Amino acid sequence: MRNEKAVSPVIGVMLMLVVTVLLAAAVSAYTGSVQMKQKTPSAQFDAEASYSKEYIKLDMLSGDAIYKSNIKIRIETSHPLTSGYVNHE
Repeated sequence: MRNEKAVSPVIGVMLMLVVTVLLAAAVSAYTGSVQMKQKTPSAQFDAEASYSKEYIKLDMLSGDAIYKSNIKIRIETSHPLTSGYVNHE
């Protein structure tokens, strides 16, 4: 007569290991497919403007590379009342 009492716990442990491995694989696949949000560029500028000489000067002091095509500068003044965007081309 064979003693089969140990078979059931071994199968239970094996099933728990299989489930654990499958869950680990699923979590790994999910986290590998999630894309990180891109960081917005940041920079510090020094600004100078002259209404009488009709110029605006921006000097980049530090920060990430920012390309001219990605910059939009809005100018507002109450002398005379005007508003608009600077053409950077």
